Amino acid sequence: TGMNAWMFETILPGNIPANPFLKAALITLICIICHMVLGSCIDVMGIACPAMITFASSLGISPLVPAFIVITSIYTHYIFPYHNLPILVGSGEGKGGYGAKDTTRMGPPLTIAAFNTTVVVEVLWFPSTVLW
Repeated sequence: TGMNAWMFETILPGNIPANPFLKAALITLICIICHMVLGSCIDVMGIACPAMITFASSLGISPLVPAFIVITSIYTHYIFPYHNLPILVGSGEGKGGYGAKDTTRMGPPLTIAAFNTTVVVEVLWFPSTVLW
């Protein structure tokens, strides 16, 4: 679509970093920012996955690597309850017992943990799968 073509041409850098940790950090950061703006996991996956797969295909990386990084970065981070469906379903009295205030308070530290997991753990794991 036009949005993922725009993302590929405008947001992604012309010079691709050689360091795999920087590549993963770039993909993760772009996905988190898009998710913060759009709010919907499905929308961001539909936009980011094709753009990031195209971005990584020029590097000789399996398309599964950027797709997995996109999905992990989008699904594991949240700031507001509507950013993550299981958080949204569990919020409120009589359900999970936590509200929007609790989610907003715990979201930023858990987003940092999700960013670190996506960038460090996945980049160290992918070479063992022969995908990267």
